[in-house]
Amino acid sequence: MQAVLQRADLKRQAKLQPKNKPNKAHRTKQSTQQAKAEAPIHFSYPLNIHQEPANHHVIGILIPHIQSTDNLKSHIQDFQTALVGQIKEIFQKRGYEVELLDTRDQLTDEEKHKIWAVLDLTGWMGVLEDVRIDLDDPESDNNDKLVDESAGALFFKFFEPESGRIIHNFGVNVGTYQAFNHTYTYRSINSGGFSGSRVETTEEHEVNTDKAIHKILTQMYAGVMQKLVEELTDSHINRYRKAIEQTKNSKK
Repeated sequence: MQAVLQRADLKRQAKLQPKNKPNKAHRTKQSTQQAKAEAPIHFSYPLNIHQEPANHHVIGILIPHIQSTDNLKSHIQDFQTALVGQIKEIFQKRGYEVELLDTRDQLTDEEKHKIWAVLDLTGWMGVLEDVRIDLDDPESDNNDKLVDESAGALFFKFFEPESGRIIHNFGVNVGTYQAFNHTYTYRSINSGGFSGSRVETTEEHEVNTDKAIHKILTQMYAGVMQKLVEELTDSHINRYRKAIEQTKNSKK
């Protein structure tokens, strides 16, 4: 009789259990994935460039092909899109017209003649997780700390489209960036009859990999943009102005 009652009680408890209830680990995974989807990185860099008069030259920008490590796959498109958008803005501030191009091979003869120079952007970038490093002496073999660190380089090549001649090129190193958390502590001081507070800063590496990747990517973007503001000037692009004009005039 007792066994019958126990079976009946088990059946009653089973009916009360919600169906298809996800376990805690599954819910945590879902919420983590949802948080990632809802928290994109907004890449932006302040451009304090004076607007110059129109120079009636056209710059073409090819769609970038930047390779990346797997942990950056979900961010690389946003990185490239923001980068191209701000490169376009820099050139427009310098007085150029800008056209976005799909591929070099699809340029018509008319487009090649009209466009002053074309930018071809390539490279590789990544975030290496759990790199073992000595924080006090990075060159030392006595590595005692695991950190997330960036690696890679981007390459910017400008060429005259009719002749294919390279008129300016440079690279930007995006390696060795790391993510830190900063803690600010306010301590009261009383010295010589004066009282006040002193701010002490503590710096620690970010241990959350996702947050570290976000912070490192933001630093990488700012580093690239800082270099671009220095390099994308009229003096660099027009270094071979006479040669470009001769090429354009000979094709008329």
